[in-house]
Amino acid sequence: MSGKVLIPLILLASSLSYLGFTNVSEQPTISFIVFALSHLCLYFLVFHSLKGKLNYGKNSIIFILISSLGFRLLFFSFPISDDVNRYAWEGKNIWTGYNPYRDAPLKFNENILKSNLTTTNYQSALIYCQQVKLNGVIDQKSLADKLNYIVSQENLILIIPHGESLQANQLVANALVIIEKEKTKKGMPKLIEMNRILVEESLPFLKDPFYRGINHKEIKTVYPPLGILFFAGITKIHYSMYAFKIFFIVIDLAIVICLLLLVKSHQKPLEWTLLYAWSPLVLMYGAGESHLDVLLVFFLILSLLLLSKTKTFSKMALAFFFLGCAVMVKYLAIIALPFLLNIKNLKSSLFFLLPFATFILFWEEGFFEGLIVFSSEMHYNDSIAKLLRWAFDSKLLYQMSMLLCFTFGFITFLFFQQETKDRGIQLSWMWLLLCLPVLHPWYLLPVIALSCLHPSRSWFLISILMGLQFYVLNYQLNNDGRWKEFSWVYISMYSLFLLTLVYGFFKRNWSEDKEYELPSSLDIVIPVYNEEKIISNMISNLLKECKKIMEVIPGKIDVNIYIVDGGSTDKTMSILSESSFTEEFPVHICHSEKLGRGNQLHYGFKKGSGALVLFFHADSNLNKNSLARMVDSFYQNKFLAWGVLGHRYDVKRPRLKIIEILNYIRINWMGIGFGDQGMFFRRSVLEDIEVPQIPLMEDMEISLRLYKYPARINLKNGLIGSARRWEKRNFTKSVSMVVYLCIKFIGLRLIGVDVKKMSEKMYKEYYD
Repeated sequence: MSGKVLIPLILLASSLSYLGFTNVSEQPTISFIVFALSHLCLYFLVFHSLKGKLNYGKNSIIFILISSLGFRLLFFSFPISDDVNRYAWEGKNIWTGYNPYRDAPLKFNENILKSNLTTTNYQSALIYCQQVKLNGVIDQKSLADKLNYIVSQENLILIIPHGESLQANQLVANALVIIEKEKTKKGMPKLIEMNRILVEESLPFLKDPFYRGINHKEIKTVYPPLGILFFAGITKIHYSMYAFKIFFIVIDLAIVICLLLLVKSHQKPLEWTLLYAWSPLVLMYGAGESHLDVLLVFFLILSLLLLSKTKTFSKMALAFFFLGCAVMVKYLAIIALPFLLNIKNLKSSLFFLLPFATFILFWEEGFFEGLIVFSSEMHYNDSIAKLLRWAFDSKLLYQMSMLLCFTFGFITFLFFQQETKDRGIQLSWMWLLLCLPVLHPWYLLPVIALSCLHPSRSWFLISILMGLQFYVLNYQLNNDGRWKEFSWVYISMYSLFLLTLVYGFFKRNWSEDKEYELPSSLDIVIPVYNEEKIISNMISNLLKECKKIMEVIPGKIDVNIYIVDGGSTDKTMSILSESSFTEEFPVHICHSEKLGRGNQLHYGFKKGSGALVLFFHADSNLNKNSLARMVDSFYQNKFLAWGVLGHRYDVKRPRLKIIEILNYIRINWMGIGFGDQGMFFRRSVLEDIEVPQIPLMEDMEISLRLYKYPARINLKNGLIGSARRWEKRNFTKSVSMVVYLCIKFIGLRLIGVDVKKMSEKMYKEYYD
């Protein structure tokens, strides 16, 4: 193993060892530096040192699995999350008939108190003052806040369990003295029981280590029922922290195996699997703190893996079943369903509902009460939700605006990521996290897993900056468990994230992994239909610009021009047959048997063999050097897959300028190119996605298929387009018709309607 690999690998292992055996809340600055360093080492290994060095052979797979297990074992002694306390306690009590959707932990124990107290002459209630406890010290303020309620009860038996330290015991004793004095002033009888033996015998939950660590004991569970059943199963085997540790480490390793298979099926670099397998954030909050999100990721990735294989009914049914399991582990996974559902798999998708049968075991009135309280009352480390909360005083307006904001982004990804469903799920999940009122570091686990298929620079940075949460943990440690959100933490995190996001918009994304050979030939395919007035000038301009290529590109580029007629009834074909063309740039006259521009483009594409292909409309003219710029862009960027020349209209009017701007936004922000912008491609890319044989919306269909190839470019103003279409018809009506057809096409395509039949109907609708 070379030093280029060994040195960053040793640094990564050393950093992870420090994080695994250190309480990060005690030394937040050092811990954050080490956390960031481990991420940087991982980045360097994946995208530089190990790039192209791992294959799908036995040795590479064993190396990844053994190293992944070793790194997870480093975090075996890492403190579990507070959430695990609830996992374990609720799971154990399920076996005693406890329903976490009916009673919160505190309420459940009040009922036990009432049924076990030996004193029965008084109305019983429990004020459990040991709410915030850290290192055996009870928070004085939290205890004092309870006094007003305590002394107001006329018939009350108050049981305050002893602390584990002299300081805690003394604090309890002082509190009891205060309560006694207050009750005496109010003429209340002495009804305080402080017998440690009685407490421990009648209320064993008070000495349960998991119960003591539960946060928000007054809130019912927020977890779906399948997650609760997993908790019950683990505690049945062994009621300990280590049972949960082992379970989540095993599940996390299963995720790594599934990702290896998924990455292979998508023909992505094997080393990208390490973005999850070696992720410091995954190791700390998955294997270390043992969050339920690990189980969610397992079911989600398993579902996507099955769908990536041969789509037999049984495999699709099983995939939807596992997706249902993911939802029943954490409800957020429901956002994946619309990407995978269509009219062709409706029968198999019914298996998605099977895990929902677990609702029957626990259903109670107010089932979602805990989830509603959590989602509506709590907020932490949020971004868009924080801005909306600041903008709207009304809680209802805030919630509605947040819902609308998420829905808009979700529908956008749903519409335009039809060919890359896993990418659509990833983007939707990213958007969801930005819209949520609470964003904990472990919420990133699904995004990191999907990054093995589609790496994201901005979200890799978010993963690093989550280490700033160590400062929040440090505040809790030094302030008796009290919590405080630091504005500088989330401002730093989201401002840097935004800058990286903007930078990534203008720079190549990591997902552009394939390097192409330098092109040596170009095919220009021009569909024509009744173009007698403009055909001669167009060809003259085109041949002129073809010569400019030789002035810019070293060596010779073979250019072939294919003019494909769609059944012209004017003099177009006569003009072409009478024209004399030079042998330098051969012009081939072809006839498409099927009507429609898409069919013509498909015919011309199949006729040629050039490494590059340009689809060019007959009513356009090239700007100076635009063809040369196009070919040169492939020489300058070996990752480039496709692009558009960009256009401006031959008539200068404000309304047409608006169309130009909208077209610019559409290609740059949405990745949708139209034919009148001059679309160009590498032939290998077009061969992969196939040029659709449809009469209309062929450019939209091609663009949607090209989402698998995000490396695109807009050369801007490469050609001058004709405004005749907008001039002949009512402008508003024409724009409305185009928008309507685009939305209709994308929407029907999304649910699985046959593209060819849909296009033929739209062709008649548009031209009739």
